[in-house]
Amino acid sequence: MTALLDLRLWLALALAGALAWGGVERMRGNNARTALAEFRLTAEKARADAEARERQIEAKRTRDVQEVANAAQTEINALEGQLADARAARDSLRAAAASAARRACPRPAAAGTGPAQPDSASLDVLVDVLGRADQRAGELAEFADRLRIAGLACERAYLSLSPP
Repeated sequence: MTALLDLRLWLALALAGALAWGGVERMRGNNARTALAEFRLTAEKARADAEARERQIEAKRTRDVQEVANAAQTEINALEGQLADARAARDSLRAAAASAARRACPRPAAAGTGPAQPDSASLDVLVDVLGRADQRAGELAEFADRLRIAGLACERAYLSLSPP
């Protein structure tokens, strides 16, 4: 009977030990799940914070590029005003040169009525050629100015996007 009691005691102790071990393992499992949940929550918060920072950086970059574009447009508008003034001055000078050429070289006198004057047609051609050359030079200068403004704007935009 004592052997049976000893056996029951051993079985009870073994059962108690198994239950205690199972409880400990269950607590460890719960702790691990809790730690994993906390880790996931922390990782999600870190991801959300990083995403918010990236959005702020992108918004700043967009603002910087927009500022560069606005400055370039302001420069182009100023260039348009200067071009209009230059064209008006060119047209005025061209008209003054044509008028001066006509006054300097009137049409030749009729045959037999006096000394012949130089023909104004050659001066008209010269004024026309010089006027066209000036017009073409103005077009090229306008093109070059626009390219310069665009190139500088592109460079400023690139520098605003580059890390410091």
